Amino acid sequence: MGRVFDPRTLERLPAVELGLSADTDMADMIDELAAFTLLSNSDAHSRRSIAREYNVIEMESPDFRELSLALRRLEWRRVVQNVGLDPRLGKYHRSFCLSCGRAASGAAAVEVCPCCGSGRVVRGVWDRARQIASRDKPLHPPHRPPYVRQVPLAFIPGIGPAMLDRLIRRFGSEMNVVHRASERELASVAGERVARAIVAAREGMLSVTTGAGGFYGSVDFP
Repeated sequence: MGRVFDPRTLERLPAVELGLSADTDMADMIDELAAFTLLSNSDAHSRRSIAREYNVIEMESPDFRELSLALRRLEWRRVVQNVGLDPRLGKYHRSFCLSCGRAASGAAAVEVCPCCGSGRVVRGVWDRARQIASRDKPLHPPHRPPYVRQVPLAFIPGIGPAMLDRLIRRFGSEMNVVHRASERELASVAGERVARAIVAAREGMLSVTTGAGGFYGSVDFP
């Protein structure tokens, strides 16, 4: 970041946004980011997508002064939890070859497509993070809160718009469905298979095809 921002500007930046294709494990492989509060935010192009990433913040009241204190971790204000999309589902998690249409796989950061040799590669966030990482594994600073990966209901097989609306009407919000409702409660609205898929997503047990090159990843439930 020192190559992009001058020192005075850096001092004024209290936080860094992770976006859809990254999480705190990826960020905390990079020493430069250790001092910053990390926010699990992303742009949302529809009302239904607004809560696909959010933060739990301790502050006195919901205003900008309190938020500023929390981002700077002053007094007792702070971010206590990051909740975000499983980064593998993000549109730019892995690198993508524009020539042969293949996403990168494996541990190596990709500059040239190993399949066709083309240099027309859209670099993925994971690959770029590995390229500039200070270490192979994350080292979380003491102030870093836990990161909760989530799979929005629209990604889960068997949940279309009508089913999604029924679940939200019954449980009040998508977050209650994704994180709180029991499998039995879910099954009473969505059926046993969909209920099992939601719980499997909650527990990180779904098979994931990673996103790349502007295309979201996907999940599979047998």
